[in-house]
Amino acid sequence: MRADSMRDMKPCSLSPISRGHARWLRVFGALLLIGGGNLYADTFVWTTKAPCPLVRFEAVGGAAVGKLFQFGGYYTGGTNILATNECDAYDPATNKWSSLTSIPQAISHCGQVADVDDPNHPIFWLAGGFLGDDPGPSTTEVWKYDIRNNIWSGGPSLPAPRAGGALVTEPSCRIT
Repeated sequence: MRADSMRDMKPCSLSPISRGHARWLRVFGALLLIGGGNLYADTFVWTTKAPCPLVRFEAVGGAAVGKLFQFGGYYTGGTNILATNECDAYDPATNKWSSLTSIPQAISHCGQVADVDDPNHPIFWLAGGFLGDDPGPSTTEVWKYDIRNNIWSGGPSLPAPRAGGALVTEPSCRIT
């Protein structure tokens, strides 16, 4: 799904499916809606793209280096809600998903941000979140995903467990 900007959204009822917990992402100048709740707009063009290899919800991710990344989240196994450590990336230029190195811990609801200030070393940071199957405990864990090398490593722990938060990049305050 795509729109030229958020200002193009106008009240009406044109969503073909329910979209609980949606995420808006800007990729190559297009505004994409991934997952989520009811959408109200009259200027959108709905387009179906390749489905993610694992149908999941409450995953985290974002856009970086021209791709859409999905990390962890939950999926349904029968009547159970199970956590996954699977990670995938979507390339809109090829309309294909690729599997990435799994995050070391199954996680959901963590803060996430793409740090792409250094184009030679783009990184995704994940902080806090819920560990394991629903309802997992919140955590102080911080994970660093090296996009170019497809490698996970631990970051500095949060001072207290957190879940459902957000992260932003601030050039004057770098984590190394």
